[in-house]
Amino acid sequence: MPVAGNGEAARKGYGVAQVNFFNLYPGDYLRDTTRLSLIEHGAYLRLMLAYYGEEQPLPANPDELYTIVCAVTRVDQAAVRKVADRYFPVGDDGLRHNARADEEISKGQHRSETARKNGKRGGSPLKKAGYNEPGFLYAVQRVKGGPIKVGITKNPPGRFSELSRKVGKIKELLTVQVNDMGAAEAAVHAYFAEKIDGEWIDASEDEILLRIRAQQGAQPGITESADPGAQWGAGRGAQPGVGVGARASLSRQELPYEAAVG
Repeated sequence: MPVAGNGEAARKGYGVAQVNFFNLYPGDYLRDTTRLSLIEHGAYLRLMLAYYGEEQPLPANPDELYTIVCAVTRVDQAAVRKVADRYFPVGDDGLRHNARADEEISKGQHRSETARKNGKRGGSPLKKAGYNEPGFLYAVQRVKGGPIKVGITKNPPGRFSELSRKVGKIKELLTVQVNDMGAAEAAVHAYFAEKIDGEWIDASEDEILLRIRAQQGAQPGITESADPGAQWGAGRGAQPGVGVGARASLSRQELPYEAAVG
């Protein structure tokens, strides 16, 4: 019986994920797995996690699959073989492929590469006029948790109110002033290129806020506002803190509503 850490699977690094998320479509999953037992569902998901985590096909050898899934009993191993043969057939290259996973991985790699290129250019060329002007770089999260959105705006309270109407109640994690909104946003997005979906980043709060503060520190004449307890519901009219020190007196009149910037 192979043990975890031995064999080709261990050498390739299966189980050490390169990506932190992938798209799971419940309707498609349930439709395609109606005949699987509970153990077989577990085997399927473990193999799929390894596939996405390494962004590469699985080995054909069943013993290597047992190592990846940690299948110890004969029942576990039988489930792995059944799922592997049905959902990960061996291709011409001698490896097990899943067509849907290959498609999703290709899309994700394209998004990541685009984000990197845009970051080097200072942001997406499709952004609206005013993208590279002074404004605010912010991080917000749904009250129930999950990924963190990093975006830009010239009017934080207006933007937060708009977001709350679109995605539900949110909490402001950090807002900093920057001299070039586009460059600051692009730099953060590019840093998390492997973990981003749109503007929503699946990474730790501390890591994201650290990168935002790095953009603040890279530009002169900027200030910070952090109010982790603030929750901006739809229609809430109070203005969050938008700065400290010399520029803390910015008023709503000085910040015209341009919530659609980012």
